[in-house]
Amino acid sequence: MWLWSCRLGQKVHPLRLGIETLGVAWALWPISVLLYVFWARLGYPMDIEWCEGGLLYQAYRLLHGLPIYVRGDPTWEPWLYPIGHTVALALAGIFHLDFWTGRLVSILFFCVLCVTLFREIYRHIGPSTFAIAAGALAVATIACGFPVVGQWYDLIRVDSMMLGLSVLGVARVSQLGASLRRTLVTALVLTAAILTKQTAAFFVAWTCLFAFVREPWVGLRLAAMTTVMTLVLLALLQWGTHGAYWFFTVTDPQKQPVRDAAFVQGLRLVWNHTPVIALLPIACLALALRGWLSARSVLWMGTLFMAVPASLLPYAKEGGYINNLMPMVVLVGPVTALLLADVVRRGGTLGALARWGLLAGFGLFVWMHALHPRAYIPDKSLRRAANELNTLVASLDGGVVVPELTFLPAHNGHANLHWTAMAVLAAEWSGRTMDTLSGLEKSGARWVILQSCDESWFASNVRSRFRLAQKIPESARVRMMTGQEVALDEVWERP
Repeated sequence: MWLWSCRLGQKVHPLRLGIETLGVAWALWPISVLLYVFWARLGYPMDIEWCEGGLLYQAYRLLHGLPIYVRGDPTWEPWLYPIGHTVALALAGIFHLDFWTGRLVSILFFCVLCVTLFREIYRHIGPSTFAIAAGALAVATIACGFPVVGQWYDLIRVDSMMLGLSVLGVARVSQLGASLRRTLVTALVLTAAILTKQTAAFFVAWTCLFAFVREPWVGLRLAAMTTVMTLVLLALLQWGTHGAYWFFTVTDPQKQPVRDAAFVQGLRLVWNHTPVIALLPIACLALALRGWLSARSVLWMGTLFMAVPASLLPYAKEGGYINNLMPMVVLVGPVTALLLADVVRRGGTLGALARWGLLAGFGLFVWMHALHPRAYIPDKSLRRAANELNTLVASLDGGVVVPELTFLPAHNGHANLHWTAMAVLAAEWSGRTMDTLSGLEKSGARWVILQSCDESWFASNVRSRFRLAQKIPESARVRMMTGQEVALDEVWERP
């Protein structure tokens, strides 16, 4: 017995249709859980990861006309990222800059990432229930990678924006015969990716190379447009920052030490999450030898290959965290689906096996990597602590400095100059030091909030010059959901 799918116009056996529909429903499970986590964390009025506030405060400076890339300022040390994410945060927060507006930026680009990869798989297979199931299950594997990358998808960090823009740019060269307008838009997307995080350069270079090999004139035009736009913007930023932009985004990061053992450790973490990544190059070669490898699969397999250095290089840097593994973790599922789809499109027994193997394999992966939302959502006690801490900081008059949670003072009405502890650490890893004590004096802040376990030079000097005004009550001590732990418990007052 055969049925016609009323929407897709495809003749489908009822058993096959049922299994493919079940695959779509199965994929919606982790996707729905992840969206619920995003929604539940969106309005949380505190850092989920300790650096969220630092990036928000950098956008705060931009909105208030304060310089970002400036050398020799004891009150400020910028993040060693390009300006793209800061601009996006500032635009989202023109009327009200807050944690929820910053997280919306990351959620938006994460959705762009998922929708783009789904469309690539759907277009590759062609209109069918199987295409929907394959695309949805590939996106589900991305959702299942949420804990592996430190719950980073919705956090106020550069990663989701960079990867979303890079994936969008890659997808735009998968179709032949790009018009001048389409090439220009693609170049704009790729330029925006480079201006968000430096490692996007790996994806941009591969995208231009693929376009050139496939259609030389289109590739040359894309590379030229992207290069010109990037150089023009770089020149403007260099001029506007008196040369500081290149120093902070290129020169300084190159000085940071690299942990050689982290390369192997990063690969092991990805392997433990999805061992199939080691088989993809072999599968790609086998398909190429049989003449079954499609141009789209080559494009995305190359993108996954570029994701290796784009992930491991920042992960191996001093202070690197598992969020940097996001490109590999995100791309392995969709690339696997595309390679299997190449076999499915050939039909026959192998095609049927690949079809059922994709549905069963991805379904099993989703079951084995189930998400548990309670582990990622701030509970009532944590929300109460965040509210109490915000109330406490708002009640202090005369300016407040909180290096570990940098947006906390500005979030509660304090306009004094500030800096973020993470950027100070990055400067130290690059061989520079920031005179944070002079920065404190210049800020004019009356209060400093510290954690008692902090034995740094700055904290020691604050304790010797200020007086302990109060200990933060247990009920107002927030904790981070991921990343480095922060335990603020001391309020120091200038005598």
